[in-house]
Amino acid sequence: MKISINKTTGKWDADVKPSYIIDVTNNDSTLLLYGKPLLLDSSAFSPEKFSKLRNIKFTDLIPRLTGDCFFLETKNGEIINFAVDFYGHCRMYMNEISKDIFISNDLYSLPQQTDPDLDWFQIFYFLNWDHTWCGGTFYKKIHLLTPTKVYKLINNEVIEGYLKMPKPRYKNIKDAITEVLFALSGEGKAPLMMLSGGLDSMHIASIAKNNEVNLHYVTGEIKDLVLDDNLKDQSGVQKIAELYNLDINYIEVKIKDFYDKWQGKLDDLLPFEYKDGRLWIYMASYAQENGYEILMSGQNADAIYNYSYTNDTSIKEVFKMLIKSYFKPGKMTFSERLQKTGLNEYIMRLFSTDKILQKVLDHNHYSKFFKLIWKSINKDLPLTRENYIAHYAVKGNGYPKTIGLFVSEAANENGKKFYTEKLTSEFEKLIALYDKKTYKTGRELLLMSKLSGYCQGEDQRAITEACRLNGISSFQIYTSAPVLPQYNNLRLGIKDIFRPKYKTYREVNENGLMQERKSINKETNSKNTVNASQVWQIIYNILDHKLDFTECIIYATKAMDESGMVDIEELNSVMEKDIGIKMRVAWFGLSLKKMGNTC
Repeated sequence: MKISINKTTGKWDADVKPSYIIDVTNNDSTLLLYGKPLLLDSSAFSPEKFSKLRNIKFTDLIPRLTGDCFFLETKNGEIINFAVDFYGHCRMYMNEISKDIFISNDLYSLPQQTDPDLDWFQIFYFLNWDHTWCGGTFYKKIHLLTPTKVYKLINNEVIEGYLKMPKPRYKNIKDAITEVLFALSGEGKAPLMMLSGGLDSMHIASIAKNNEVNLHYVTGEIKDLVLDDNLKDQSGVQKIAELYNLDINYIEVKIKDFYDKWQGKLDDLLPFEYKDGRLWIYMASYAQENGYEILMSGQNADAIYNYSYTNDTSIKEVFKMLIKSYFKPGKMTFSERLQKTGLNEYIMRLFSTDKILQKVLDHNHYSKFFKLIWKSINKDLPLTRENYIAHYAVKGNGYPKTIGLFVSEAANENGKKFYTEKLTSEFEKLIALYDKKTYKTGRELLLMSKLSGYCQGEDQRAITEACRLNGISSFQIYTSAPVLPQYNNLRLGIKDIFRPKYKTYREVNENGLMQERKSINKETNSKNTVNASQVWQIIYNILDHKLDFTECIIYATKAMDESGMVDIEELNSVMEKDIGIKMRVAWFGLSLKKMGNTC
């Protein structure tokens, strides 16, 4: 799909016809929808229901629809507004050249400028976290249209506005998920649900089973490597299947063939994110081959619940570890001991509770105890509202390492100063939205920052692109119109510190699944397993063979050297130590190569 718009006249042209049209009667505008919506509110989307929305505002419509959708609003034949879907399923690039705007779901179909200016903040952010921030790319003039935003043509310029979170419609999250499952399984072939054996897929499976919702399940078994995490996933899936008498489709996954499974298009589909999607692409291919229209997952629940990964450590166990760490012989400070044992994450979770969150945002107030704790864990990060928000928005857990490994070790002083100032300014913008009451609570601010940043990159993007490549729809249950707003009313307390997603944990426990999960975590494997770093090295070698990563790194290091913000000797040292950073440097260089930069 490709659209061109003249900023001066508002005149436009598209190479495809809209899927659905509404003529809005109260302001003489026309709403055009491109793509395949799956839900309207909590009901299955239907053209009949959609056509009845005669007086709806453009900004009110977008958050009510879930699915891979692009929206336009026109008046007198001229475009006045455009947007992608609120929940991050749609991928559209925008490039502005002179008086024209070009929008496409294919980056390389856009008209390109010769030697485009590089956006070093976005490049540094990617090299830290494997995706860009809030609609940015490696190039200043090329943008990803961002979920939660509406783009307006005003006085010959594109102005960004902010959409509002829909109001919660249910008593609790479980009721919202139940409605979604019924809506998607009501007609035709049942949706296919990816099952991992983790807390979130357990949660969805238990709701589906208890409400007699017809779902089919699929999981991926890695066959050419023995990966410990995958073995535990399979053990969890097996136990869920036995407990609920589920029929699971087991897919054989071979790491060595993952790039070919992407049909050689991984780098085209994810040019500004690095996610190999080795399991998801196999499951999306299976769904397409077996006639499924929807592939569902429980992805992003960690990010949107309370910004911490799931674990099951009890309060008693944490205190035992604290005491043991404090009295352990050695010259380390208590802060260093906390970081070495990982206990600092539990302490930081205290500050993700709503009571402290609101106190910080509303009053910019920190107690002496708060300051002491922060300083002991974040020696080089000043305590400000911006940094406080940043450490939840940038990563999926509660650990505030916002500067990132690449910047901290490979950037020179100019690079560190540039990146930290720019990062701070980005979160000043978020704080300003809260101060202006665009977002009314701290929880809403964090949720919206996740949709526009973290959830736009990370796992969701690889899943949606794997599905789109195979001609099927991706559906992320926790980031959908009925479910996500429920988290806006979810209040986090002390129990969530020790068991993130405590309410989810409690519901899963009531269904008898938690004991199974604990037993899985205690299992040890006698097989020779490979760790995550070894898998990354294998993936790197595959991509190096397919895409010539050696040459790509030359492209990247040349650009970084010319920027004056990277110490190349330190960069080479970091790449030797960290295969993840080496992978991302090569990915950045691959983009430069494909965009026609000279080496």
